[in-house]
Order: sequence, then C-alpha cells, then structure tokens
Amino acid sequence: METKSVNKTERLAKVSRVLGILAVGLMITPFLISLVGLEDTSSGFALLSMLLLSGSILFGASSCITAMIALVKNSREGNNNETRKIATRGFALGVLPCLILPCIFSFISY
Repeated sequence: METKSVNKTERLAKVSRVLGILAVGLMITPFLISLVGLEDTSSGFALLSMLLLSGSILFGASSCITAMIALVKNSREGNNNETRKIATRGFALGVLPCLILPCIFSFISY
C-alpha cells in the first residue's frame, strides 16, 4: 500500500531525473552547435556557451542534491526499488556535468 510520503519521495526522484536530463542537455548543446558550425566568430556564441554550461552545472548540482534527499527519504520509508533506481539515475545524470565541465575548463586553461 503506497502512502502519500512514498508518492512524494517518488516525485522527488523523478524531479532529480528530469533535472539531470536538463543538465546533460545543456552541457551537450554548445558542443553540438560548434560541431554543426552554426556559431559565428563574435562573442555571442561564447556568451551563449557560458550561460548554457553554467546552467548545466547549476541543474546538475540541484539534481544531485534532490536525488540524495530522495534516496535518504526512500531508505527511511522502506527502500522502494523503483524509487531508488530513478533517484540513482538522476544522481548519475547530475554528476556528469559537475565532473566533466571543470575538467574540460581546466584542460583548456593550460
């Protein structure tokens, strides 16, 4: 029997997954634009890329935080397998931009 708190925990896990998907999408978008060749030589593309990548890190961090909250609440409420899988995917998707983008920025700065 599902309770209201389990539904809230599952909703938190789904929100973390959506935030993770947004984070990865925002991370990939500037690279796809540069591969297709739609960028121009002005600073407009640089500004757009900076905003998209900053948003990616922001959404990634919020996805990780939301997934951790959902995982803790899930373990307290009986450890539902589906909720745990959804929250774990949200955490993994959120961690990607938070790990990859600083590595890319540090590599480019040298």
